[in-house]
Amino acid sequence: MRPWMRWTGIGCGGLMAVSVLLAVISSVAGPKTAATPTPAPVAQEATAAPAAAPTSPAKPAAPAATAVPPPASQPTPQPSPPPTEPPAPTAAERVRVIGTAPDGLNVRAEPSSTAARVKTVPDGAELEIAGPDAQADGRAWRKVRDPSDGAEGYAAAQFLAAPGAAPPPAAVVATKPAGQPVQAAAPKATAAPPPPTAAPKPAAPAPQPAVPAGRNCSDFPNQAAAQAALRANPSDPNKLDTNKDGVACESLGGQQDRRPVPR
Repeated sequence: MRPWMRWTGIGCGGLMAVSVLLAVISSVAGPKTAATPTPAPVAQEATAAPAAAPTSPAKPAAPAATAVPPPASQPTPQPSPPPTEPPAPTAAERVRVIGTAPDGLNVRAEPSSTAARVKTVPDGAELEIAGPDAQADGRAWRKVRDPSDGAEGYAAAQFLAAPGAAPPPAAVVATKPAGQPVQAAAPKATAAPPPPTAAPKPAAPAPQPAVPAGRNCSDFPNQAAAQAALRANPSDPNKLDTNKDGVACESLGGQQDRRPVPR
């Protein structure tokens, strides 16, 4: 059956249904009238709709691929540093007591000559430097330690020296019989320096023989010989010093004498 025939049948059926509905409404609302026979609808031949083509079942969707994370990089093991040996202890600076015989050197609790005395160290004993130096009572003090017993204190720096330093010369004490004063030795007389020697005067040049007239620069073996001729006769009869600067035959080579002759 063609599609337009099917839609025509559906339209006619709809019109008939509307007519019946209007007739019912008119019979209820208005006066009764003779019913008009309604022509029977023409039955349309029902046409079977073509069967729908079988639909193939939908294939299930493939599962989405899941990205696999890359394996985590393993840290490269670092070699452990070798154990560091502690530095060797530095030997303490040592000093030697000098110039205190026979009494020895007092080591005091503070850098002061009035501080309490820790101990007395004999002359020639070696001590260790135990701390920074100090200034007090107008002198320098060094903090020292006695390695024999560990006693620490301050000692006057003027009586301490390096272990290898030579000891100061012993003072000579003059003795006199009892009851007589000791006289101090007279200071030695210092010899006066000799007077300065006068510098020797340069020897005067030996007189040169007079050069006969009529000679020129080419007659001399070198410039020094021509200069000697000019010095012997400054009037320059041979015209050896043409520019009158006191130097003769300046163009000659060989031995030179450039001391000008007063003219």
